Amino acid sequence: MKRMGKMLVIFFILTGVLALAADVVTIRYANWNLGTPEENNVERQMIQAFMDTHPNIKVVIDDSIKGNWNQSLAAAAAAGTMPDVFMLTTVPDALANGWLYDLTRTVSTDADWSKIPSNITSTIKYNGKVSAIPFAMHFMGYFMNKDIFTSENIAPLKFNYTTTQFRNAALRLTKHSKGIVGLSEEVQVFEWYPASVSFKFGFYTFDGTKFNLDSQEFIDGFNLAKSFVKAGAVYSALTDEQKTAIAGSPSADGWATGHIALNYNGTWMVPDYKKNLSFDWDFVGIPGGRTILVLDYLGISKSTKYVKEAYEFAKWMSFSKQGYLKRLELAKKSNTILTTPPLMNDAELVDKYQTNVDVPGLKEAYRNIGRAIVEGFKFVPGYAQARWNAPTGIKIGDKTNASIGDVLWNGTKMDLKIEDIAKQLNDLANQKYQEALKAIK
Repeated sequence: MKRMGKMLVIFFILTGVLALAADVVTIRYANWNLGTPEENNVERQMIQAFMDTHPNIKVVIDDSIKGNWNQSLAAAAAAGTMPDVFMLTTVPDALANGWLYDLTRTVSTDADWSKIPSNITSTIKYNGKVSAIPFAMHFMGYFMNKDIFTSENIAPLKFNYTTTQFRNAALRLTKHSKGIVGLSEEVQVFEWYPASVSFKFGFYTFDGTKFNLDSQEFIDGFNLAKSFVKAGAVYSALTDEQKTAIAGSPSADGWATGHIALNYNGTWMVPDYKKNLSFDWDFVGIPGGRTILVLDYLGISKSTKYVKEAYEFAKWMSFSKQGYLKRLELAKKSNTILTTPPLMNDAELVDKYQTNVDVPGLKEAYRNIGRAIVEGFKFVPGYAQARWNAPTGIKIGDKTNASIGDVLWNGTKMDLKIEDIAKQLNDLANQKYQEALKAIK
């Protein structure tokens, strides 16, 4: 009897082990930021940490998704081998291809979802449905060389500065004889200017339903950019001789060498700036107390068998409090700066982020995140065509049918009257938007 009892105990133990093993769910994950197993970067460490804390879920990296991302995903979809969770080049492309699971019900029962600022979650609502998950965000705007401002007895800009202050600073701090120039580039000015003077506009005049390139605000922004070029206040538009006279070489990085007062870039540059810049600098966003958000998104496959587990993993990698705290921990261990702010507006996370990054202006940017605008490439249907690729029929230089990007890029550097073609450009941009919008309905 004792022997029989021992055998029953062993039987039940083995049965329990097998039951636990049977409950383990395997999901496949594809992202272009995973590096190699040998590198074992923070992203791979995050995956392992997830499995350590979620023993019922095994995450397998899908290395078959590579190269041309959308083509690779399309091939996987055709073969019935889509990863359960994957990075998106753009949300509209994934929707048009029918790859995405409708997450509306899933997020409606997640209290943490409501802690993500609405100007972020609104970007991924199409026809009232939530179609993706914000993966990471970056701030974009102007970095300021405070030493140049101080040396010229001009008060450094503070967050919530005005467009007039911006214009005056860019012009007054352009003194070629002293080796300084106001701006790094001008082509971004007309992208953000309308939103800085009117809250009805987002980035590149998109208002949620249409572009407004024929608005007076866009025309004013374009002409402001032209005026900077004409005044010699744009480093990238200077001749090689001028760059050499200012920075010593036509290929010199005018910002890194301390010759540019206001440099347009993203927060992904912060670690480099902290390590390599020899002058006092800060982040000041764009005029109007606003900044620009650049978002990355994750999708969950429509064909996944494990929606709950896939969502839990995607949340860990993106906006969950536990996941972000783990990112901070891993960044500290690797002696790196975590430049992506928390997506969830949680006081503890915000405080830890600000301590980690230690850039005063970024603290102000986060405090004003509700006023931020989102760069449209990854969520506005047809954005690439509307901003860069669509042919216009307009002659620019030796291009008889210049793209909209060529027109806007070159137009600030030549005697182009934007007023004469604004409606044409606006009609074209909205045509491309509507065409792409129809593809996802």
